Amino acid sequence: MNLKKSKSKLSMAVGLALLPLVTIATISSVNAEETRPVTANLDISVFDINQNPDSAKGSNPRDFFELNGKLYFTAQDANGIQLWSFDKATDKATLTHQINPTGSSYTDSYTLYNGNIYFSATDGVNGIELWMLDSSTNETSLVADINEGEGNSSATNFIVFDGKLIFSANNGVNGHELWAYDSVTDEAVMVQDLYPGSQYSYGEPKGFTEYKGKLYFSAVASGDNGREFWVYDGSTATLLMEIYPGWKSGNPDNFIIFNDLLYFTADDGVDGNELWVYDGEEGSVPVLAYDIDAGEAGG
Repeated sequence: MNLKKSKSKLSMAVGLALLPLVTIATISSVNAEETRPVTANLDISVFDINQNPDSAKGSNPRDFFELNGKLYFTAQDANGIQLWSFDKATDKATLTHQINPTGSSYTDSYTLYNGNIYFSATDGVNGIELWMLDSSTNETSLVADINEGEGNSSATNFIVFDGKLIFSANNGVNGHELWAYDSVTDEAVMVQDLYPGSQYSYGEPKGFTEYKGKLYFSAVASGDNGREFWVYDGSTATLLMEIYPGWKSGNPDNFIIFNDLLYFTADDGVDGNELWVYDGEEGSVPVLAYDIDAGEAGG
């Protein structure tokens, strides 16, 4: 008997049995300014943002966040990828800010910091950079042109830590590295060049997770190390452990705090991609929590 297949079928059967029964009526076509009500057991409505008859992909709404009683998100219509909002009081979705008047703004990675929303976008002149949506005025503004001119800093992976907005970005000189923005001084600075070298040397920090007063993430230190497990204490970033020794990557990922421990997935080159754990204590290092699929193939 194949236990894995049996478990899979059993899980699917149980999942289907638990699904709620919701009857949804047929949706008829409407004008551009109208919503499209759905008759069901839920009080909801649908708004057709991308009304291009030649587009079957829809508007692809994503990256939702709430601000001042409205739901903001990224979506695409004839104006490209822009910042939208939905007001439940009027049941309408509105193109809130067309940051790039001639094409897509590529708004992404919204994060609340000191009462305002920070994100990445392009105005068509400065490339993809760090922007802000002011919660008081509802106006957007360019915060920092990190990769000056048309170049993209591609600021992303935002997290608030130690009173600053931490993220990864490329200034066109050092590659994609660890950056911080301080709203008090209104300055964005490179915290550390994790992978020293040119713009083609990418430390590319990601997976930021705050745990016991420190920031943990994965990054690349050099071509000799690969992507490994790092920690930032607010002043210095340090390679805490090379999980997969040598040039290959341990690829720590999927960080989550559970029962006051930091769990994540990683590959040590022996057990494959498995579940790891770290207690955050001084002098300790991550250890393999459980080898789910014993052997080098991993879980």
